[in-house]
Amino acid sequence: MSKLRKRDVLSDVLIDGSEMTSVAYQEPEYWCSIYYYEMNTRVGDTFQCASPCLTVDGFTDPNRHNRFCLGLLSNVNRSSQIELTRRHIGKMQSII
Repeated sequence: MSKLRKRDVLSDVLIDGSEMTSVAYQEPEYWCSIYYYEMNTRVGDTFQCASPCLTVDGFTDPNRHNRFCLGLLSNVNRSSQIELTRRHIGKMQSII
């Protein structure tokens, strides 16, 4: 095997006798996806965040890309226990 002179030209590498192909790292578009459940029932669509900061609260602001608002999500089968839990979450949690 000849010596490799430039790393950027490297496409195939022999490691332990096996040929491997290098794959360029690609940053994902979204760093966070939220799937909201109440008990075993999924409520609402998947929320995806590309912003470096995320706020989860109980309000209803659908136009913010860095804010997941529980107030927008409705469930006709919501119990009082879930309502109490949502109030605690709704006091605002920031994820950085």
